[in-house]
Amino acid sequence: MIRFESVSKRFGDHWAVKGLTLEVGAGEFFALLGPSGSGKSTLMRLLAGFEAPDEGRVLLDGEDLVGRPPHLRPVNLMFQSYALFPHLSVAGNVAYGLKQEGLPKGEIAARVDEMLALVRLEGLAARKPAQLSGGERQRTALARALAKRPRVLLLDEPLAALDRRLRETTRAELKAIQARLGTTFLMVTHDQDEAMGLADRIALMRAGAIVQVGAPRALYAAPADRWAAEFLGEVNLIPCEGGWRAVRPEAVGLSKLALPPLGEVPRAAGGRGLQDATAEPASGRALQPPPPDFVWSPSPKEGEELKGRIVQATYLGDRTAYLVAAHGAELKAVQVNAGAPFAVGEAVRVSLPNDAPVVSR
Repeated sequence: MIRFESVSKRFGDHWAVKGLTLEVGAGEFFALLGPSGSGKSTLMRLLAGFEAPDEGRVLLDGEDLVGRPPHLRPVNLMFQSYALFPHLSVAGNVAYGLKQEGLPKGEIAARVDEMLALVRLEGLAARKPAQLSGGERQRTALARALAKRPRVLLLDEPLAALDRRLRETTRAELKAIQARLGTTFLMVTHDQDEAMGLADRIALMRAGAIVQVGAPRALYAAPADRWAAEFLGEVNLIPCEGGWRAVRPEAVGLSKLALPPLGEVPRAAGGRGLQDATAEPASGRALQPPPPDFVWSPSPKEGEELKGRIVQATYLGDRTAYLVAAHGAELKAVQVNAGAPFAVGEAVRVSLPNDAPVVSR
């Protein structure tokens, strides 16, 4: 549905986007993910019509949008700040764009009621933005953006202004609304959790270029390079022959791998996933590091697995973060607090999954 074709955009001497090609399918919830300065916001502004490319084309269903003003594009934007009119009610904010289009009053009223029901704000139509909570303001902005029934909705850091608990609730609501409407959502974010939790596919960006495109699980399980592995989540990157190994879950079989500085490291056996690893606590525990990558057990048995020792334990409420010293290396892991925690100084056995992907330096 959307295609950025060899698009470049320069601001002064800086190329914000350089020779980028990307496609987004109809009905997708697509995320542009990357750090500040990666070019993701520039791409969104090029699609919205706030910027024009220096090179290349921006296509919607095969039609080149370059040169068409923003108000004539079938695209709408939900701003990070929400940008609600403080003097208008919730209903007035939602109706604003429809009035600008000159729709009949009856149609406007029906559309406003429809949108407020969609975002569950029916009883708040008369309130002003100052009388709303953060989540209610976010839903008002979403209703206003959707009221004009755009073919593409652009979301600029949609959950950034919400606290953690509200983000989790709103994330589920936003995903449900998108699925119900079938509208193509294109989201810009620097938050990995937000992208992973909402998007059908993610384009990981860096320095104006696409590093990797794929479903969240695919990107997380097989990062394109060391930078991607580190950006997508905390990982234990261990140097090995042929590059760097980003340690990942779901071990299969038992073997050994030579990884300096750890030496010959045993690989985890059994192929048990994280979800059923606690079924046999006597045979070992599966910890969930960022990412879940080690199978640990107390009281190391000579010659069976790499021996380590807990050097730090940080309580995080529902889980505990550990730092373990093993053969001169420090490895990170997180264990859900379902049983007795490991103690600082406690000896553990450590093994690595067989399917840990190799990424380049």
